[in-house]
Parts: sequence; C-alpha cells; structure tokens
Amino acid sequence: MSGEPMSSVDSAWLRMDSPANLMMVSGALAFEKKVGFEEARELVAARLLKFPRFRQRVVSSNGLLKSLRWQDDPGFNIDRHFMKTELPAPGGEAEFQELAGKLMSEPLDQDHPLWQMRFIPDYQGGSALLCRFHHCMGDGIAMIYVMMSMTDESPDAPVDKEFKTGQEGGGGMTLEDFGRRLGYNTGRAINSATNMVAKPGKFVDALSKASSFVSALGKLTTMPADPETLFKGELIEAKRAVWSKPLDLDMVKAVGRQTGATVNDVLLAAVSGALGRYLVSRGRSTEGINIRAVVPVNLRSMEEAHQLGNRFGLVFLPLPLGIEDTLLRIFEISKRMNAIKDSQEALVSFGILQTMGVSPGPVFERVLQMFGSKATSVMTNVIGPKEPIYFAGSPMKQAMFWVPRSGGLGLGVSILSYNGRVWLGIATDAGLVPDPEKILDGFDAEFEEMVSLVRQVEGA
Repeated sequence: MSGEPMSSVDSAWLRMDSPANLMMVSGALAFEKKVGFEEARELVAARLLKFPRFRQRVVSSNGLLKSLRWQDDPGFNIDRHFMKTELPAPGGEAEFQELAGKLMSEPLDQDHPLWQMRFIPDYQGGSALLCRFHHCMGDGIAMIYVMMSMTDESPDAPVDKEFKTGQEGGGGMTLEDFGRRLGYNTGRAINSATNMVAKPGKFVDALSKASSFVSALGKLTTMPADPETLFKGELIEAKRAVWSKPLDLDMVKAVGRQTGATVNDVLLAAVSGALGRYLVSRGRSTEGINIRAVVPVNLRSMEEAHQLGNRFGLVFLPLPLGIEDTLLRIFEISKRMNAIKDSQEALVSFGILQTMGVSPGPVFERVLQMFGSKATSVMTNVIGPKEPIYFAGSPMKQAMFWVPRSGGLGLGVSILSYNGRVWLGIATDAGLVPDPEKILDGFDAEFEEMVSLVRQVEGA
C-alpha cells in the first residue's frame, strides 16, 4: 500500500476519538476588513495545500493498527473542506461562539483529509474563519506554523493563487520568518530532550536507566484520581466554546515581574481563581481542593516546526482552587510549575503515547481511562505573532483556539497571545458546565485584582 506510515503517537490521538469527545483542534480568526469568499478560497488553496497532509486521508490495511497510513485522497476537492457559512442574526460574537461550540460535536469525514474551514464573510464589519483540524494531523506548534503560512506581514504581499503539484511545505514562509514572528531563535531547542525524542529508540534506551525517568513513571502511574467536582462527570455530545476580552500582555508581564512568576504562571493562577469562583457560585466548597490540568510540553525544535505530526509530552499540574489569596496562588502555581519543569514527566508521557498508538483496543482503553481519571482539564498556552499579520490583505484583529479534551475530560482552557494582547478560551461539556462565560467573568475579576496589586506596589 502506498503512502506515508502514520506515527504511533499520531495514531494514539486518532484512536482517542469518541462521540462525546472528538479529538479536534478548533480555531477562530477574525479580520478587520471584509474578504471575498473566492479570494479567501484561492489563498487557502495556494498556501495550505502545499502541506501534503492537507491533501491526504487516513487509510489502513485489513483494519490493522500498525498499518495506518497517510495516503493522497483520489477524490480530493477543496470545496468539501472550505465552505461559506453565514451566522444567524445579529451575527455577532455570541453567534460565532455558538457555531464554534456546535462544530466541536460534528465529526470530520474520515474518508477524506481531516480538516475543515468555515468562511464567514460578514462578521463585525470584517470577515472570519472557523477552522477545525484533527489532532492526529499535528500539534500546537505545527498548526501555528500552518496557520501563519496562510498570512503575510504586509497587506499588499503577492499571493501565488495556483497550487502546483510538487510545491511542498509552507506558503513561502521560512523557518527564520516563523521564529522571528514569534520572537524565537530558530536554532534554540525548546526542550533539551528534543534530539532524543526525534529518535524514539535511543530516547527509550537512554532514559530507561535514569532514576529520574523511573521516578517520573512511578509518579504518573501511582497518581490518585482527581477529586469529583462539577468539572468532571459523564459527558454529552453538546459543547460550549467562549473566549475572553483581550488582556494587555505588558500588564500580564508586569504582574509576573512583581511576583517573580512567568506569564504562564500568572495566567494559570487567574484561571485557578476563576474555576474556584465558579464552584462557589454553584454552592460548592473549594477548601483544600486541587484539580489537575494536563499541560502539553513541546518536544521539538523550531527547525522542525513545519513538520506536521505530534511531538509533545504531557505533564500534570495541580491547580490550587482552594487558595483564595491571589498572591499566594501565583507563588504556589510558580513553585509547582518549576517542580514539573525539572522532572521527566513530559518524556515519560510521550513514550506512553507511542505505546498506546499500537496497543490492542482493550489495553488502549484501559490506559486512556486511567490517565483520564487523574486530571480534570487540559490547559495550554500558545505564543502567536508579536506583530500584526494579514490575511488576503486584511489585518487579523483576533485569534483564538480550543484544545481537544482526551480521556473523558470535559474542560479545556486555551491561552493565546497575539500582537501584544492575550485571550483566554474556554471549551466545556454542556452537560457539566453549560455557562462557561461565568468562568470568564471570574477570570476577569482575578486579573483585575492582580493589576490592582501591581499598581499598589508601583505606587508605593
């Protein structure tokens, strides 16, 4: 059978699909000016189809897991993947968010490439895109590279509107351009273990003898189940998706400077406070409550950003919902994050995902349920472009994405920065949390309290 073999890690993400929890990464992009549908379609075809994965479907031989492959779709038609959608009146943010949540429950067509874009021609005076990709296609860094390949740094950049076979990989954006837009040095390995992960055999051989690896493996396997809260329970198919008003990134950094914490620490502390406020609003106590968030850790260098597929591990971060004091919560989150950074958890979980991808069904389900019981949420932070970018000449004014929630998890928290601002995205199971906008209200209140504390210190 022709085609490219699917990696065992990508296979694991494909197999995690369930009717109540589809493994799709969803993203929303909003543009200041209106863009024509044909113009947008031609640009996406010219830029996106240069990545072979967006022209390939998943096939198998005799239903064997080890024979999953990426193969060119003989019936590929971009109109099946890129389509126009009108929002119901009045066509504002609430309607856009409702559509995003609705599509989280709509499976992609397994007989064709696993992606779809809905083009919204009229949204808040401009246009918008709602994008869906199956997680087996790629992780956060890879998909940010793909999405940025569709954009330009100036409104009048030329676009080759005709895709030709043999044009592979990236819409003309170089890795240097990608790193510069994000503020990274492309020669820097984001994680020191990148090279070992690129060669899984050596990675396992090298780490299996290390006491730190054994310790991390023991911690993950013996970790008790997370406590029962409103955020855990039986899932239904209906989902909700919302995003916050933008925060000033410089102000988030100011809070970090005053507390000795990272931007990520500050934002996760605000999220923890917001989740605690939500439980209290529904009559639950938060005393002594810690819930774990599964946090993706990138294991690839910037030079590999254009390569699709998944190359990241997972760590389990306990969130102190029971700490009401804002400063104490920031300090505690920072301490817990630093402890995780010094561990081998991400590498261990990467190895487990590799094994899961080729495990028999009963073993796969048992491991997935075991690790799903140990957490309540998925939380991730993605750095977007630091300067304005343009789609078909129109400035992008807002970007958001939502992570899939594997293993029966019903709560997803996504943080994205772009052009000096930060957005928080919340995706929930509608049966567990039907009103995620209340979590956003708590997040806003927490951050305002942080800003107030910083101003008091600066004033003093």
